[in-house]
Amino acid sequence: MKINWNNPRYLLLFPIVLLFWLSLVAMQWGMADLRIRFARDLFDNWSQKTTPATIEDWNRVENTLLKAEKLTTSKHPDVKELLGKAYIVRTGIVPIDLKESLVSALQYYQQAAILRPVSPYPWATIAIIQHALGHYDDSFDEALSKAVYYGQWNPDVLLMLTEVAFSSRTMNLSTTARILLDDNVKRALKVQRGKVEKLKEKLNI
Repeated sequence: MKINWNNPRYLLLFPIVLLFWLSLVAMQWGMADLRIRFARDLFDNWSQKTTPATIEDWNRVENTLLKAEKLTTSKHPDVKELLGKAYIVRTGIVPIDLKESLVSALQYYQQAAILRPVSPYPWATIAIIQHALGHYDDSFDEALSKAVYYGQWNPDVLLMLTEVAFSSRTMNLSTTARILLDDNVKRALKVQRGKVEKLKEKLNI
């Protein structure tokens, strides 16, 4: 039997199917948001040192975020950033896997930057991880450029890049990277001199 799709009865099916699909997507993203909230709460506890990070808790966070990633078909930038953050946290729990964890963190932040290209945070974090890995190539320069472009006066980004500037003084950076970092320090001194001075003390500069 041939279906006549011009029949009004069949035409009504399209908005119904679309509504069902949108409801399903919204439900999946809602479930993902619950998992994101759980992960953030644990990160907050770890950062405040109210709860020490253990490998067991870390595994729970990773599994929770991987489920959130699956629910959102790998399109939620918050999930990517939190997975990257999780691997940075892992460097302190399992130091022997430092490089492997940093590479995994870098990959997740690069994915986050693709999904949220105008946010300075993924770009600044990519630059920090590249610095930690000793990778001062074109991708490092690109991350610096975009972090500065999108977060030129962002207080957190200013401090993030200032730490890179101070701790990479003896590294062989490109002229572009050095200019970007030096200019960033000048801006940071204008708006956050006290924190910059504390950073100098921390790094023995």
